[in-house]
Amino acid sequence: KGMLVMYHISLPAVAISPAFDCEKVISEARLAGASRIMLAIDTLSTNKAYMDRIYAILQDSISRIHAAGLEACVWFWGLRIMEDEPFVRLTDCTGDRCRRSHRCCPLDEDFLLHVENFLKRLAAMHPDLILFDDDLTFENYTYESIGCFCQLHRSKLSELLEEPIGDTEELY
Repeated sequence: KGMLVMYHISLPAVAISPAFDCEKVISEARLAGASRIMLAIDTLSTNKAYMDRIYAILQDSISRIHAAGLEACVWFWGLRIMEDEPFVRLTDCTGDRCRRSHRCCPLDEDFLLHVENFLKRLAAMHPDLILFDDDLTFENYTYESIGCFCQLHRSKLSELLEEPIGDTEELY
């Protein structure tokens, strides 16, 4: 008693899976001695009906997890979006969309506003923790895809270096 607990056993659960059963996850968390359930959602969307379904699942699950005396956390991949438009995509240094084309550029202000609106709605549900996985961890796994080389990034790099940065062919 009175000791600071630095580590928690967390049980991840894919909240958007058709097989997701919150009560079963709570039961499994108790069996495992977990104090925290991480509700994972992997992709955001601009589709209102899809996002409303996600919000409903999260709100219900957070309430149930809290009622069970456990921490309810949400883990999401912040740069992923289901649709092809309207946001700027991560671009490799050859000028092509990165292999995992559902990744969005973190310099796209419209995309950041979309994520901000999601986070505001999520925060209103009072999860104990929000784990934001940024996806800009060079996960394209090829030598030409170590980051984003879209026009937004090339412009920002030019600004920081105080010299023009050419197109991707010059970088490659």
